[in-house]
Amino acid sequence: MPRFRKKPIEVDAHQWFKNGDHPEDNLHGLLRADDDGVGHEPEGKVVRYYRDPDDEGGERLCERCGVRMHEHGWIDTLEGGRIVCPGDWIITGVVGDRYPCKKDAFQATYSSVEELPEGFIAPFEQEGELWNDLRVLIGKGAEFDAVRQMIEHRLEIVKNG
Repeated sequence: MPRFRKKPIEVDAHQWFKNGDHPEDNLHGLLRADDDGVGHEPEGKVVRYYRDPDDEGGERLCERCGVRMHEHGWIDTLEGGRIVCPGDWIITGVVGDRYPCKKDAFQATYSSVEELPEGFIAPFEQEGELWNDLRVLIGKGAEFDAVRQMIEHRLEIVKNG
């Protein structure tokens, strides 16, 4: 059977704990008046309040996280919609779609993109065979020192131009 590897992509992600946490919701300091005349924080554009007519007052505990449903959010996705638990990450995908991701799955799947000095990665993009050579070494069960030495050798070539 053919095998495939997921392409590495960068995504925007923000951890959500309560209404207004997503930066595009920008609700802080805003109030709206309901029919009862009481001021309430408006819903977010990205993560809205969780509502279920069968869930009286939102007191039922979530089967996934154990927190009462009143503390949850709702997000529209390409597949319809999803419940957002406190602590979930809201990911913006490659086509602008948004979806929640559990904290443990997020940590296992994503790592922070750290800024590298300008031009640092460019020599490796031009030096395409480096990655092929590394794959061959690792595929053959090369020891860490052999891989490290090859990388150091390639860095010297790049530095000395």
